[in-house]
Formats: sequence, structure tokens, C-alpha cells
Amino acid sequence: MKSLVGATLGFGAVSFRVGVGSTIAKSNEPGFTTLHTCETPVEIKKPDSKSGKPTAAKTEGTVVPIKQQNFCPACNVEATETVRGYEYTKGQFAVFTDEELDAIKPPDTKEIIVSKFVASNSVTGQMVADQYYLIPDTSSAHGAHTYSILYRVLTRAKLAAIGSEWLFQRKEHPCAVVADHSHKGHPVLMLQVLHVADDLITPDFGADVLGTDKTTKDEIIMAETLVGMMMGDLMPEDLVSGQRKRKEALIAARIEESALPVFAHAKPGEPADLMAALRESIEMQKAGA
Repeated sequence: MKSLVGATLGFGAVSFRVGVGSTIAKSNEPGFTTLHTCETPVEIKKPDSKSGKPTAAKTEGTVVPIKQQNFCPACNVEATETVRGYEYTKGQFAVFTDEELDAIKPPDTKEIIVSKFVASNSVTGQMVADQYYLIPDTSSAHGAHTYSILYRVLTRAKLAAIGSEWLFQRKEHPCAVVADHSHKGHPVLMLQVLHVADDLITPDFGADVLGTDKTTKDEIIMAETLVGMMMGDLMPEDLVSGQRKRKEALIAARIEESALPVFAHAKPGEPADLMAALRESIEMQKAGA
């Protein structure tokens, strides 16, 4: 497996080398580009395949990607020199030089530093902003061996390692290192990049939903029956959105110059009779079996 970056993982006086690998491939989601329809001849510069230098080509009645520019509304010109600033009051900025901002960056190294260990269920899905595979470094003297020890300790004690990482662009983030058992035959340590605590929102429904509802035993039984009929294994096709499928169909039809597909969207609504809706859903599952 390809490593994006090599890093040192340390806890206490123990440290070992690991590779950091992406858990997902580059997105293949079709994307759209903002274009301008040109009615007059325009000159588009393209690199020559042999010399590599731009060569001009005249064309008209074509579409050209829009170029984004840094435009200053006060000077009415494109801004070529910029500085960095923090807006602490509307229209008031604290301005800093690049050197001053560089001083607050972490060291120019690739490190994951563990500061404590917590119960693994303390790290919830809401906290995880991104995650990566940690790849054993078999080239170092103790890399794979220490990797195995940490994996086994986290698994046996049901723990997660909490600390900080700075792996990309010298930006530091809180993180967790957890043992992942979901990959059959491939026990792996995962690096989970965590959201900052201030970014997390605590749910507040204004009432105790479970304590004030009027759920009946029959409704629970019917719902459990429906859920049981709809159970199955998680498949790759379950991880593709309907919107992406419709987008791909739309693009394919346009390229092939065929009629664009027509998509119908069901309009969900709250049923007047919940028990009747549950019975109808169960009958639909039986009919589709």
C-alpha cells in the first residue's frame, strides 16, 4: 500500500516509524467547470507537445473555463501582493507578516505525539474529521514490532491514543490512534484527525424525546419486524449516492447526444396512521422478496 507521508509515532519514551496512507481513493465524482460561451474569436494558448511552450490557436463559438482572480474592490485592480489578517471587528483586521505566522507553526517534521490514552468509545464519529491508515514500517529496526505491540494493547484494553499530529502543510490537529478490526484479516492502526472541541455541537432538542413520546409495544414490534426484513450486508453499491448515478447518466446522455433522462423524485410525507404505514411497508417487503 502506498504511503502519503512517513511519520514518527511517539508515546512516552517510545517512538517508531510508520507510513500514513489514505483510506479512500481520489474521488471519481463527476465535476462541472464554470464556462463562458465566446461569440467572438478568442486566442487560447495551449502547450506544444514537443517544445512545451504555449502556442496560440484561434477559435470562435466555443466555451472557455472562467479564470478566478484576486480582485481588490477598493483599488479596482487585480491584487498581486497580499498580506494575512484576522478580522476581529467588522472591517478591522490584525495584520501579520509571513514570518510571524511561520513562528506559530509546529516543527518542520512529520510527527504523531500521543499525550494520553482513553476508553476507545470516548472517540465518537462526530469527532472524526478525517482518517488514514497507519502502515507498519518494515524497514526500521522496531517499526513493525512496536506497531504490533501498540495494536494489541489498544485492542486488549479497548483504548484509543489521544494526541496531536502535524503531517501535512505544517498544520497541527488533535488526533486519535485506534485499533481497527473491521478489515477482515488485516488488523490495522488508524489515525483519526479530530475536530477541535469548539467545533462540536451538543444536541439540544428542548425536551426529553424518549421520555415524553407515546410509543406503544405494538409499534415497536412492527418496526422491529420491518427492520429485520430490510437487513442485509453492506455492499459497495450502497455507498454510491443516487445523485451521483443521476449525474453520470446525465453526462453520458449529453456526450452521446441522446435524449436526457427524466428523473422522478418521490415526495415524502408523514403518514396519518403510523401502524398502517408500518403494515404497508412490511407487505411491500414481502412482495419484493
